[in-house]
Amino acid sequence: RWQSLPFATSFVYLGFIGTIPDTLIERKFGKPQALEVMQEASWLKARLAESSSPQALVPNLTAFDHSLKARGLNPGTSADLTVATLFAASLQALEERR
Repeated sequence: RWQSLPFATSFVYLGFIGTIPDTLIERKFGKPQALEVMQEASWLKARLAESSSPQALVPNLTAFDHSLKARGLNPGTSADLTVATLFAASLQALEERR
């Protein structure tokens, strides 16, 4: 949509973490913390989905990242799912070029 792999990747990541509580956060910090992060990410995902200029959201995306790090939260499950999605998409693109 935005012709930008970084923003597409951010949207996929926010799609996971903003829809499903991250299980790594839940295991380490409890369900309430995982739900809180999910709500924060859900707000960002909605803003990104509505945006025709995602560059304007970079400060919000950066602040979310810094906030997670400051709280010692690692949404590893969502990150792993994002990487798996990118890998599957790249394999599909390779296959389509054949």
